[in-house]
Amino acid sequence: MILKTPFNKNILYHQHKLNFDVVWKENLKVNKRRIIFGIISVTVGSLIVFGEDNMGFLFIGLGIHYLVNFYQFWAHYSKNKKRYFKEVQTEIEGYENNINVFEFTNDYLGYSDYKHEAKLKWFAFKGYRLIEDTLFIDLHAKNGISYIISKSEIHENQWDEILSIVKEKIKL
Repeated sequence: MILKTPFNKNILYHQHKLNFDVVWKENLKVNKRRIIFGIISVTVGSLIVFGEDNMGFLFIGLGIHYLVNFYQFWAHYSKNKKRYFKEVQTEIEGYENNINVFEFTNDYLGYSDYKHEAKLKWFAFKGYRLIEDTLFIDLHAKNGISYIISKSEIHENQWDEILSIVKEKIKL
């Protein structure tokens, strides 16, 4: 089956936003706990110090440590988010007025766009993810390369056929 998907910048942006959010989800949870522990530790430490016990300084120090880690992570996250979406915007400009082609066969997944063309055997993929009607077909690559297609880019019957092919060819 060959699919030609016309470019839609809103869909491409949404796909990249989904991918970014999924990649950073766990780290954001951990960082949220850091700020909570930091605030609680500083508050408890302050109350203990005001109760005239020096043990409170230990809690204050621990709380400051959590808060500094929170800030460092948040700065790292913000910088990467800004850089990532700047690159996404550049990518969107490159895709303008182009068509992506997906080819689903028994032997391989073919993909071509304005800057590259690939035919990958099914065993080259480590899995797939279905998030908000968007299919991420993940390669065995270290840097997390995924081929992405959304339900809104194609017809309903094609979507069902693609899902059945992917489920058959890529075993989770």
